[in-house]
Amino acid sequence: MYTRKIIFKLFFLCSISLLAQDVHFSQLNQSELLINPANAGFFDGYSRATLNYRTQWSAGSAPYQTIMAAFDANAGIKKSRAAFIGFGGYIYQDKASTGNTSWKTLNADFMTNVVLNITKSAKLSGAIGAGIGQSSTNNPNYSWGVQYDGSQFNSSIPNNENFINRTNFTWFDLSSGVNLDIDKITQQFTHNNRFHLRFGIAGYHLNAPKLVFATNDPQVIARRWVLSGQGRFDIKESPVSILPSLIYMMQGTSKQLNLGTFIRYRFKDESKTTGLKNETAIHIGLYYRVGDAIIPQFMLEYKSIMFGFSYDETVSNYKQANRGLGAFEVSLKWTNLRNSLFKQRREFAGANSKAAPPTSNAKDR
Repeated sequence: MYTRKIIFKLFFLCSISLLAQDVHFSQLNQSELLINPANAGFFDGYSRATLNYRTQWSAGSAPYQTIMAAFDANAGIKKSRAAFIGFGGYIYQDKASTGNTSWKTLNADFMTNVVLNITKSAKLSGAIGAGIGQSSTNNPNYSWGVQYDGSQFNSSIPNNENFINRTNFTWFDLSSGVNLDIDKITQQFTHNNRFHLRFGIAGYHLNAPKLVFATNDPQVIARRWVLSGQGRFDIKESPVSILPSLIYMMQGTSKQLNLGTFIRYRFKDESKTTGLKNETAIHIGLYYRVGDAIIPQFMLEYKSIMFGFSYDETVSNYKQANRGLGAFEVSLKWTNLRNSLFKQRREFAGANSKAAPPTSNAKDR
């Protein structure tokens, strides 16, 4: 038990002093709102909901577990060619605990996004977000090095820590982001051939909120900056698509670069005329978090459902600390898709207009 408290002390100190590191998921394409608020409502559909779960440091006595739920949607896409509104939010909990000690972060953000059609194939989006966060701990239960009397920890020995009488702290949070999206589609009767690129820049914790657990050492949550780029390139006359992405994050002195690609294989074409049938595909990917981990990933896409699984194989010196046990992650996403020529034509004609008959070489989405 005492060994556990020593180890958890390390996790506590890391949680306090390494606030430059937000939670992150390896399945970056399944946690879009953590990458850029300007992703809210900006996708091929009307609404979507996502669940993420990640566990890491399971070799220690205080493993981190992170769970997140997100939802976003759009409004006005059916009635306007010029612009539409996206909105959404997420809530996540990140927790490390062992015995009767714990450290927990709870964060909830809501964001509003405006998407402008600047050309037929290019869109620009800009978003702002706001929310609240809370960090909580039961610091009276911690054991410190000065309390070791030579044979065991003695809680009656003063720990000389300047903690105020507070076990949780709540802060206000601000975020913002922009995206440039280029999407060219050659629409055939059974499926789309697509060339898609998206580039974005975003900032989180823009107001640099503070946590005050110690009277002489308030901790600032550093601003997190994110640069992202992703694409999709369908190979003509083939069921194969290439989906590369690159994401760079910087927060305080911490930096992280993720890069890699998915290979998507389509088993079943969607019906573009009725929308009664959607594509079925698998995604097999390999990503590298530079200097830290290799991340094989697998996604199963069935109609409007996407299931994801990934595992972080540590390649850095941390491998000695986690005994070779990396992070395990699963995700589940549901999307209300824009999947029919009839439906898409009604969008651009207006809700009360009669849609024109579809043709196999239609260009509008």
